[in-house]
Amino acid sequence: MSVYSDPRVIAATGDFVCAADEVWRLQRGSEADCLFFQRMVTGGDRITDRGTRQGSWVIAPSGKVLARVNTRNVERQLEMMAAGLAAWSELSEDERRIPADANFDSAHRYEAFFPDDGLALERVGRDVTTEGLDGSPGRRWNRDHVWLSRAEATALVGDEPIQEGDAFRWPSFAERLARFHFVDNVGGQTIPYAAEDVTAAELLATVVDVDAGVARFELRGRTAARSDGAWLMPFSEWKPQREFAHGIDCDVMGTATWSAAEQRFTAFQLVAVGRRWGRTENNARGRDVAAGLLSFHVRSTESRIPPAFASVYDAPWLEHPDVANWLLSPAECGLPER
Repeated sequence: MSVYSDPRVIAATGDFVCAADEVWRLQRGSEADCLFFQRMVTGGDRITDRGTRQGSWVIAPSGKVLARVNTRNVERQLEMMAAGLAAWSELSEDERRIPADANFDSAHRYEAFFPDDGLALERVGRDVTTEGLDGSPGRRWNRDHVWLSRAEATALVGDEPIQEGDAFRWPSFAERLARFHFVDNVGGQTIPYAAEDVTAAELLATVVDVDAGVARFELRGRTAARSDGAWLMPFSEWKPQREFAHGIDCDVMGTATWSAAEQRFTAFQLVAVGRRWGRTENNARGRDVAAGLLSFHVRSTESRIPPAFASVYDAPWLEHPDVANWLLSPAECGLPER
């Protein structure tokens, strides 16, 4: 994140129309917008290899690539952006326009399943030093999002009137956090845990106050997951090519506010401290597999960005697209163009 949060890069973006998307879908999918991206970055062909096209691209509306870079170096990022602007100045009018026959339609995007009437949370994970809050904030961090549908959110409190002192156990929610969100991805891409990997999923919500139909909860719990590296999920999406043992134990606390009139949580916040160990294939822990500390902050959000592992959520309300998996190219899967 240091490249994109640098003030010089932020200032330079004023000369561009900025957009961000999940590159895995763009380079593996078979929908129109995916095919348009693939043919832009390959010069006209569909991507059929396993490589990644992540990074920053400067692309004209016509689809002509003007510059690109995949770097954490601010100077290189700025040089790429300047090169893109220079190339733009040399384009003809036709090269600056969207082709008349361009098709950007997508049949499936997870944003369409955003739980407007449920619970949407932002999760920020960060490395923590042994000094804890007395030390400097960890420089490595990453953001994710947590979704619960309306039915899942209302099931947490049930149908009966809520009274002070009531206590609710939320094992399904705790398991979702343990499998998909309390994961070590602060330095790079990681993988989810299978249900069989979870050894603890406890979240107790105690009502500490009820006023005019608004209940305030105190949350306490613990999650734990550990894997010897073997892939236990029934599908291959996100399956790594190499197996590494890894795990994490988290102590969780937080608060939540429930409105009986609105039948929803109007505020939600969790903090978790995790003791992690081991590594996964792409999470940049190659030389840092010893036990260490992570922190997670989970809070209400209006962001519509889907969870990283939405495609493997155990949630029937989330429909999934027919796309190739993480490891195989469209050609290897025999995936047709739409």
